[in-house]
Amino acid sequence: MSRLEAITNSDGEFTFPDMKPGKYYLQAVLNWSSGAYYDRYTGSGYNSYGGGTDYYQREYYKSM
Repeated sequence: MSRLEAITNSDGEFTFPDMKPGKYYLQAVLNWSSGAYYDRYTGSGYNSYGGGTDYYQREYYKSM
C-alpha cells in the first residue's frame, strides 16, 4: 500500500502526476465543522398584561 497526496487548485481540481496507470481506491479526508445560533427555551412567566411570556436564551452550537 502506498500513499500519494495532492493539493487542489482554486477550482477544486487535482492531479497525481507521479501515479502509474491502474485501478485505485481513492480516500479523501475533509476537515469540516459547522455552527449556528439558536434560541433555547429557558422557561415562562406572566407579563404585566395578565398573559404568559416565554423566555429564550440565545446560544451557539458547533458540530464537528
